[in-house]
Amino acid sequence: RVHRGGGCGEHLVCPLAMMPVGSDWAVPNVPEGTATVDERLQRLEARFAASQEQLAALIDGRIRAFLEAQGVGHGAAAPAAAETPSVAWTLGGEAAKPPQTEIVAVDDAGSSEQNDDTPTRKRTRLEKKQRKKQLAAMLPDSANFEFGDSLYDAAMFIGSSSMTRGDSFLVGLLLFLAVFIQVVFMGIVYEVFASRPMFGSDYRRQLETWRINIGHSVKYYDQLTMTSLVERVCNPGLYVSEVSSSTSTIIGAINDYLGSNYLLSGPMLAKVAVLLWGLTVVREVMNCWDLFRAVRSLPKGETMLEPDAGGAVRWSSASFARAAWVYAICGFRITVSLLTWLGGNIYLCTFTIATGDILLNVVALEIVLCVSDAMSVLVPSRVKKLLSSLDEMPAVPRFCRISRTDLRPFFFCFALAVTILVLELTVIEDVTAQAHGASETLCGGNQGFIYSMDPYYLVYTAASNPHGDSVENIQKYAFREAVNETIYPEAMPLHPVNVEGAVVMAPMPMALHFEVNGLGPVTERSAWSMEESSTGLMAHHGVACED
Repeated sequence: RVHRGGGCGEHLVCPLAMMPVGSDWAVPNVPEGTATVDERLQRLEARFAASQEQLAALIDGRIRAFLEAQGVGHGAAAPAAAETPSVAWTLGGEAAKPPQTEIVAVDDAGSSEQNDDTPTRKRTRLEKKQRKKQLAAMLPDSANFEFGDSLYDAAMFIGSSSMTRGDSFLVGLLLFLAVFIQVVFMGIVYEVFASRPMFGSDYRRQLETWRINIGHSVKYYDQLTMTSLVERVCNPGLYVSEVSSSTSTIIGAINDYLGSNYLLSGPMLAKVAVLLWGLTVVREVMNCWDLFRAVRSLPKGETMLEPDAGGAVRWSSASFARAAWVYAICGFRITVSLLTWLGGNIYLCTFTIATGDILLNVVALEIVLCVSDAMSVLVPSRVKKLLSSLDEMPAVPRFCRISRTDLRPFFFCFALAVTILVLELTVIEDVTAQAHGASETLCGGNQGFIYSMDPYYLVYTAASNPHGDSVENIQKYAFREAVNETIYPEAMPLHPVNVEGAVVMAPMPMALHFEVNGLGPVTERSAWSMEESSTGLMAHHGVACED
């Protein structure tokens, strides 16, 4: 920026980016002859000295701010005003004062050819880096272990001076029971659940036996709907099966498991259940890992619990024996979690295909890991008070870290994804294929026939619906209306009847509805042939054939 006075050609050259805000560098226009050159020169030098002081103060403040941002501290010496670049000025082309540094006036957004090292760009980069450092410093560099009401947390202080002998004995007894229950549960998961899948090698053979011996037997033929038992079981939306309710439940479970939409089918639900179960195990493992790191970072010596001014208790040091005891508890918890996780995955994918049971099984598996939480109800109140007053322990991780990034969540996410993929390619696909096979065994092929055997085991078959009537036509048969009139007599239509010369409205039953006395005649008529039924019908009305 060049400021010119009146008539003498004075000019100043200064950097625009470092101009003090509100300063006035303009040389006043002094008319010719009103002041000598020396007076004008003195006034100009006074203004230049004041502006140079302001510029030095501004540069000094920015240097101090930069040093503080870089962590040098407030005590760092700032450069003196004499060391700052001064403004070069000339008067009439002659050097009135030897310039220290020639500064060319450019805009901040100007060409980099005039100023390759732009201060504003450097300052912006430094400010961004400084903000990142400040934000990283505000965030914790480690995960803290927080004590809870778990029995395992109470077991860490067994035998210490903070617990009485009675409390230590009771907590130790509860710990033994918790370990015993978890081992028993884990054995049941492996022996009973995981080793006995729903569609085992003998299960399909049993379904085939049911269909041959029962499903198509004439004994279970329904004359009212003209269907075999297989038809009624495999089509629950059309028919009601009076027997084989367990087989009907299996068919419904298979249909729900396979489904028409894969996103809402059983295999997808099984993978979601495996993911939920895996997250439960990961939470237990990471909690044990944080406890392990927290105890390992404690100073070794006598086990000390020190109260602070805020009323909390801080675990300040741990003995080698106490640390080894905590490591043993963590190792047992991690071992049980991993073994139960492996068996639980097989259990969720193979033991049942009922969609509702799959979700309940996730809760059942979580109970195995939460036995210590359930038994913490019996922990003495003094021990609970101690655990609630203990302050958090910093668990500084030394492994699985790049810079400030904790890689444990990434590792567990990758492990869960690989687990689901392996189960999909091995277990879930096998269960889906077995479900299709079971459905084919029960409901595949020809369903609409019945059979009987003579004493020589010769088989005689017939179509269950010989006339091929549809379900809608069968439901319109008159027998349904006749039975409904018996169920709801008030719903029968009324018609006029002459009773002793008076006309009254009386119910008009169906012509196929006849009342008989006693249970015997009803049972006999169910076994009549067509000829016997005709003769019995005439006898019911007092009519007989003359021949």
